[in-house]
Amino acid sequence: MAQKGTLKSIFSIALAVIIAYLLVKLLFALIGLVFQGILFLLFIIAIVIIALPIYAILKKKVFK
Repeated sequence: MAQKGTLKSIFSIALAVIIAYLLVKLLFALIGLVFQGILFLLFIIAIVIIALPIYAILKKKVFK
């Protein structure tokens, strides 16, 4: 009877570890997606900030 209880507790611990691992993995995946989204937005903002003066210069000098 003691072995059955021990086996059950080992199985429970293993299951808990697997569930915790999956939750942490999911959490990090979501954080990764959020950071990717933020980086993408920053990238677009940087392009716009750099492109506006170039556009203004081209508009004045090239497209008169």
